[in-house]
Amino acid sequence: MAKRVAMTAWISALTAGWLLWAAAGATAAAPKAYVGLFKDDAVAVIDTAQNRVVGTIPVPKGPHGLVITPDGRKVYVSSDGASAVSVIDTGSDRVVASIDVGANSHGLAVSGDGRRVLALGWGTNRALVIDTASDRVITEVAVAQSHNGTLSRDGSIAWVGSQPQGGTALVRLDLTAGKEAARVPLDKAPRGLELTPDGKRLFFTLAGSDSIQVLDTASNQITAQIPVGASPHYAPFTPDGRWALAVVQGPGELAILDTTAGTGAAAEARCVERGCTAYANATPPASPSSPHSSATTSPRTLMRHTVSTAWWLPGTPRPV
Repeated sequence: MAKRVAMTAWISALTAGWLLWAAAGATAAAPKAYVGLFKDDAVAVIDTAQNRVVGTIPVPKGPHGLVITPDGRKVYVSSDGASAVSVIDTGSDRVVASIDVGANSHGLAVSGDGRRVLALGWGTNRALVIDTASDRVITEVAVAQSHNGTLSRDGSIAWVGSQPQGGTALVRLDLTAGKEAARVPLDKAPRGLELTPDGKRLFFTLAGSDSIQVLDTASNQITAQIPVGASPHYAPFTPDGRWALAVVQGPGELAILDTTAGTGAAAEARCVERGCTAYANATPPASPSSPHSSATTSPRTLMRHTVSTAWWLPGTPRPV
């Protein structure tokens, strides 16, 4: 177990709103991080070369979900207190479009190919699909109190956390057909959902549970529970799917999960690091063979390299 260290403001940003990056190649001289500021109704822009906030972008009340397209050109922000998803151009750091998705929009997810954004309408009992080329809603599917969700790489399949009292469930949507395809009843409210890059497993969290749950998407059965600490939220994956990074809100930690550890369904993943400091930098792996994404990379080495399009984990805290 790694030595526990205090979290900097970066981990606070992660639990308050998503911390994401825009590639330097888009238009900026250095990678930029984007942080949703729920109480300030804004998105902060961070220059990661200087380690400082260089601007804020006003958005409608209560930014809730925040995702960036894989090419780093657009940031999508939902607002809990409004009915719009705001589209930010990372070149100008301005809102360039507003998409009506209905009241109380919660989580967002982006497909691996960058062509689709999933918007969850908690207040309207809908899941909506946005085409990122036109920034228009192209599909709507009924899902009661949809909170968070995740998309397959090609955007054809979505998994959504549904939170109605007495009917909490994971709902699989066939977005090509525009309908519900499967339902997995739960005894607690689902929180964050993340689909592995190959689409074979769904990592999700539950209100009141200290573990990451692992669902096999072929059988729709929960095959593992990974203890990580109080109140885990999201657990996004590295591009190769080898590691998952779980934001654990209770102790203010980031847990690194080895998704291939052990043998058998019950031992298919385990927590190998806790207490590391999260820092958003933004140089993605140069190639599939890069040690940044190698299946042989150790957890400690992992914390010194870019591990996904959203996270940078150095070995020691970095001051803001």
